[in-house]
Amino acid sequence: MKKILLAVLAAALAVCLLSACGKTENPPVTDTNGTTDTKDMSIPSIPERSYEYTIQEHSTIVSETEAGGRNTKFLRFPVVSNMTNAEIQTKVNAILLVAAENFYASTLRDIDIYTEEGTIFNYEVTSCTVEYASDTLLSVRSAINFTTSTAEYSVNSVYTTNIDLTTGEELSGEDIFSDFMTINNKFIGGDFTREYGLENLLSLTNYSDMILQYKTDRNDYPHVYFNYDKLIINIDLTEALGSSAGFSIPLADVRECLKVIPN
Repeated sequence: MKKILLAVLAAALAVCLLSACGKTENPPVTDTNGTTDTKDMSIPSIPERSYEYTIQEHSTIVSETEAGGRNTKFLRFPVVSNMTNAEIQTKVNAILLVAAENFYASTLRDIDIYTEEGTIFNYEVTSCTVEYASDTLLSVRSAINFTTSTAEYSVNSVYTTNIDLTTGEELSGEDIFSDFMTINNKFIGGDFTREYGLENLLSLTNYSDMILQYKTDRNDYPHVYFNYDKLIINIDLTEALGSSAGFSIPLADVRECLKVIPN
């Protein structure tokens, strides 16, 4: 009888230990008053998606100078695969490639000038990151570096691409914002946090002057992208100010100002 009782107790103890191992609890957080509280430490949920993507690289020698110098273009851009709708997938991939080519063209503007003057240039998309990907929205951030043999500063710009995956259409600023004026006021008021750009930027300029260039009445919005809990605005700047800077705000703080809300 004693052996049976010990076996039962051992089995009960094993069940309790297994149950304890299966539980995960948030660690207690001690505040400045010495009290403890258990807070929700969960991260934003990552939405499901039914497709894959890779970052494609494409390098080209655009031209060569008489002295033997080479003008180069190096693009990086996402390529989507395994979408259930092949037609939308084709449209999405075309948008991503065209966006990369268009930003290259807008940065150089007139390539012949560089060739005629013997100026050597190098254009590279140094990083391309899919910041948000779900079955309804794709948001991409691409950073470029453009240098020439004659310029004092290099250009370090950012362009973004946001695509509605239910239609395969690229989203403009007008498609994204329902109330940009409130976004504008929050930016001027210092509600945004710097994500990238010069650390001493605000000693060289101010929030008001940075956002002044964007005019919604002529559909002129800053480049923006989403991640899983933030909206990030890219501000175009002069080369002396670092060419661009990014500022973020929690999506929860601007949800009512947006037509597009990641989920």
